[in-house]
Amino acid sequence: MYDSELHLNESHLATMRKYVAGLKAILLTCAATLLLSACSGGGSSSGPSSPSTPSNTASSKSFPLAIAIKNLVTSGFDANLSISGTIEKFTASGTATISWVPSSAATFENQAVLDAPLLGSVTLSANGHSASVSSISHQYFKASDYSPLGQIDASNGQYYLVTSFSGWPASVKVGDSGNLGKLTLYSDSSKALISGYQQWSYSIEADTADTAIIALTTVETDASNVYVSTETDRYRMTSAGAITFLSVHSVDAPTSPGYGDLTLSATTVHSPGQATPPAPWSAPKSVGSTFTGLTSVSGNISGLTSDGLILQLNGGQLLTITANSTSFGFSNLLTNETHYLVSVQTQPAGLNCNVANGTGMMTNSSDVTNVSVTCVSNLQTIGGSIHGLTSNGLVLKNGNDTISVSANANSFVFPTQQHSAATYLVTVQTQPSGLLCSVAKQSGIVGTSAVTDVVITCDPLIAHCPAGSNVIYFNGDSGDYVFHGSTTYTQGTWSVSGSQDYLTINYSSQAYADWWYLTFSTRAMGQSLSIGTFAQAERASFASSGRPGIDITGDGSGCNTITGDFQIQAITWSGSTLKSFTASFEQHCEGSLIALRGCVHFEQ
Repeated sequence: MYDSELHLNESHLATMRKYVAGLKAILLTCAATLLLSACSGGGSSSGPSSPSTPSNTASSKSFPLAIAIKNLVTSGFDANLSISGTIEKFTASGTATISWVPSSAATFENQAVLDAPLLGSVTLSANGHSASVSSISHQYFKASDYSPLGQIDASNGQYYLVTSFSGWPASVKVGDSGNLGKLTLYSDSSKALISGYQQWSYSIEADTADTAIIALTTVETDASNVYVSTETDRYRMTSAGAITFLSVHSVDAPTSPGYGDLTLSATTVHSPGQATPPAPWSAPKSVGSTFTGLTSVSGNISGLTSDGLILQLNGGQLLTITANSTSFGFSNLLTNETHYLVSVQTQPAGLNCNVANGTGMMTNSSDVTNVSVTCVSNLQTIGGSIHGLTSNGLVLKNGNDTISVSANANSFVFPTQQHSAATYLVTVQTQPSGLLCSVAKQSGIVGTSAVTDVVITCDPLIAHCPAGSNVIYFNGDSGDYVFHGSTTYTQGTWSVSGSQDYLTINYSSQAYADWWYLTFSTRAMGQSLSIGTFAQAERASFASSGRPGIDITGDGSGCNTITGDFQIQAITWSGSTLKSFTASFEQHCEGSLIALRGCVHFEQ
């Protein structure tokens, strides 16, 4: 997931936002929940203070955690922070400000509660880019014992609900630890879609003789309980119940988009909080098709000529689209700064549909209407061109599909169309009379358009071999240095040597009265031997780049330089073992017009 250059786009802004929206970084209080990071606490101060470095001295005192939480909720604080760490693989740095507004009466989940709004802003820089984001969150507590109940992010409508809480320990000491509770994260106040879960725990660490460090750990998972992140928040607490934020270290799973490994450290903290309270949060309302705070995703469709198309939004809601539809719209509504992803879950019959403008982020409470779905036929024809077909009888094959091609045809198309992504392999099933046809560009994968570049080339047969399982036939002109006259060899010892691009048929007659080596090569052409005609051949062991090679030698006779042609009419292999080979040839020695012609057929 590493990019060559980091751009602080929507995913990175979302990563930054979570460090000011309540779930991450110092927007948590001592509950280690998204709403209860006790960033500063009870009592008051005449001005801002800078937290000192822990000295790790174990105190024997007791520390009233429950009182500290009460002081935090009712008094609030203002803090300045420095940020260091990484976003993806790039070094990140920045600053943040946090204002915890003193609590006031409110309603949450149909009960009277205390609302302690949290205001945050962050500026982050990484790899030469920077971004600033801000957030308003409403944190809700029981008025009786200040237990956390939930939180709402007013910026994007995300809704957090505490599902279990063991209560604030009245008194803690260095070495104490335990679980605090759990909460469920919802995408909005309808609580229709769960987006994740959190579990919180605490431990008390040594600091000084008069103070202790409260370490609060939050482990977050997504809706499928797949690990997302771990956060450890540290605060200093006095025996009188005052709490001062020290730092937060938050590490995302490496698979998270724009994942971060960031530390936020307090530089100054002032209590009580002085910020002006924001307006109370209220749920978005809808009137007709006009929504406040919730937005929709829709778009247009072209080319949908059959049923079966199913679109999916954010891996969840499915939308079935009927044939000939020209538009679509998902019923699920999304909150501001929520990512959206429209994908094809099921393709319609015979079509391949692709989505354009299908991903992004909901912004400024505006509906997304520009998603485009384009469908094209995924059934394509397989065909190509034909050259030199002067007689009837040619039959071509692709899988189980065959086509007979008449003499003088210059093109062909198989009758059965193939689906996109299917493989094809065009071969000659039956050769035409008196010709040898070979296939170029014979295989591939069907794309989104017809295959038209298969090439069939037909050449006259140079010679026919006499019947027999193993045969060499020679017909040499008078004066040919290697062999003159005509003869046929069948009985004797046969073998083969070489490879799929350089092949020699070895023959010796009974009592070794005659012996011959017939070599055919396409090594200098960079290809394997195959059915077809190979013209302008040179001596096989010295063939120039791009030229085929031939060398017919034996009985003590051979050529220093060779020109010629050969035509492979059949060749089959079983792994690296040659099973059958049939070829005709014409060879000229030393540039002469005199030729040795013939053929060879070999089976094993």
